[in-house]
Amino acid sequence: MKQSAVGGLRVLACMSALAFAGCPADNAASGGVDASTLPDAGVVSCTDDPLAEMYLPDMQKTGTHGVLKFALVQSEPGPPIKGNNTWTMKLTDLSGAPVTDATFKVKPFMPYHGHGTSVVPTVTPKGDSYEIGPLYLYMRGIWQVTLDAKTASKSDSAVFSFCVD
Repeated sequence: MKQSAVGGLRVLACMSALAFAGCPADNAASGGVDASTLPDAGVVSCTDDPLAEMYLPDMQKTGTHGVLKFALVQSEPGPPIKGNNTWTMKLTDLSGAPVTDATFKVKPFMPYHGHGTSVVPTVTPKGDSYEIGPLYLYMRGIWQVTLDAKTASKSDSAVFSFCVD
């Protein structure tokens, strides 16, 4: 393959939706293109992505099994940002009664990249809510946070999906 074609492929790769974190500048002397000279080089916005939900305090979702309701009461900071976040969640049964004895597994995941994060968030019960943190979303792009909740008699899960710029 000619050097100019390779350079063009590199630019396309940097501009693709999978390149949220950016690409290193190529060495122009080797026939590549210096991506840092392009407008907004390496920065791709995901705000128009169909997976991105608009963050609003007290976002509510019925779990995938229709057993529990999940409410993202607050994200600090809100909306979620690149870096550390802390979420306050409320969990109720379908009648609206608080569920305060649940255990959670929390899985932050980037679906377009196929990876999660190395920081495991801690879930701390706080009366009728749960604090989740640190929720470390370390790069730009779509993050899906799956919450799996279990009690002695019920289990359910919900996914919250945000564009982190």
